[in-house]
Amino acid sequence: MSGLDVNAVGPRGDYYDATRVAQALGLERSFQNMTDATPDATLRDARMVKMQLVVNGEASAALLPNQLVTYKTLLSGEKVVKAAATVGTLIHGVVDSHLPAAGVPAGSAFWMTREGPTKFINDAAAALTEFLPLSVSPSVAGSVRATDLTPSSDADGMDQQVGRVGQAEAAADASATFWGYLKLAQ
Repeated sequence: MSGLDVNAVGPRGDYYDATRVAQALGLERSFQNMTDATPDATLRDARMVKMQLVVNGEASAALLPNQLVTYKTLLSGEKVVKAAATVGTLIHGVVDSHLPAAGVPAGSAFWMTREGPTKFINDAAAALTEFLPLSVSPSVAGSVRATDLTPSSDADGMDQQVGRVGQAEAAADASATFWGYLKLAQ
């Protein structure tokens, strides 16, 4: 963990010129524990959220709040792209829910949630109930689904465990945004 001063870059909920961040401050790949608060700084609870400063590595597309993301180059820890709709996809974080609805433009730096309370996007398959474990959606890129607790095969069960990203803290309708807890295997 770095002793990063959040004020040197900026708070959650905004994005920044990646060149300025990298050259002037050298802070890409920095981690910071932040208080779990709403975008207007109202404290949600006493938990901490582990955040990482990363860059949108998509060629031209914006990354939207609450989407699952993965490193563009495995283990680089710098640029991220929207996670593919593939069961077992290795996830590295979630685009911060505090960002504007239009998301983060390509090439911009932003805070990504690495662990802790965050919002997820439920895929279009079905509603889910609270406390269920979550996995990468096999049908909607960047979203999650409830982990199948009775998989049809050992291989399917293993893929879901590899793609496990956390736990739902609230019920959610299909295609809805909901609160959960991000806890990655790596």
